[in-house]
Amino acid sequence: METYSPYSIASYFLHKAAESNQTLTPMKVIKLVYLAHAWNLGLFGNPLFEEKAQAWKYGPVIPSLYHALKFFGNEDVPKDAMAPTSPITDARTSSLLDRVWDVYSKYSGGQLSTLTHEPGSPWHDVWHKHGGKNGYGIEIDNDLIKGFYEKKRNG
Repeated sequence: METYSPYSIASYFLHKAAESNQTLTPMKVIKLVYLAHAWNLGLFGNPLFEEKAQAWKYGPVIPSLYHALKFFGNEDVPKDAMAPTSPITDARTSSLLDRVWDVYSKYSGGQLSTLTHEPGSPWHDVWHKHGGKNGYGIEIDNDLIKGFYEKKRNG
């Protein structure tokens, strides 16, 4: 399975939003990209991208994506703001991203942040049990994400 950059995944969602006459804030883009990565781990066992998610105050964050989008603040991100480093070419990834969009696009960035904070979630464990709230940018291990989303898949 091919891996992509977080920018390519973000670009995919920004274009899905435009096709659906929706807009996305930076927080919502970041959460959708994280959820796609998490579900890819839980369903297929491998990461969607190589960069590690980190536990920040408002949930899991992909640092490079945050820094690329922070300029927009709470404003909507234009659909062409993220140039994909490589287009999504395989059907399995496209199907996964479409499913993530179908399930999660109805939620706001804040609501998605709340969803990623549920007790027992990878973010919750790193933030509360592994020093996340005492430090900045503690990585969320992909094995932790994978295990949590495998349980969600099976339950």
